[in-house]
Amino acid sequence: MRSKTFKFITTAGHGYLVVPNVIIQKYIKELITTNKLSDIAYSYWQRKNCYLEEDCEAYKFLVWFEKDTGVKPKTKDTYQNDINKTRPLSWIIGIDQKEGSNWIL
Repeated sequence: MRSKTFKFITTAGHGYLVVPNVIIQKYIKELITTNKLSDIAYSYWQRKNCYLEEDCEAYKFLVWFEKDTGVKPKTKDTYQNDINKTRPLSWIIGIDQKEGSNWIL
């Protein structure tokens, strides 16, 4: 089975799975369709990546990714002081839905 490695950032206070926006789009559309946007309530967005929080959001994505693609996800751990929490992911999705900005969708 093929695999895909995602970067996992541990900070002094939390951890985040880094998922490129081009990969997460389908997942977010499914969350919208199934009314489960709460599954990304604590995640963040930047121009090229989303940062899924470690407690349950990252895990749910990894399970979905393997089921959807048939590709086994792996993580590569790294440490940094913090992430640049540009905008909450749920906020960006709301703008995309209302204004058609296409940052994620």
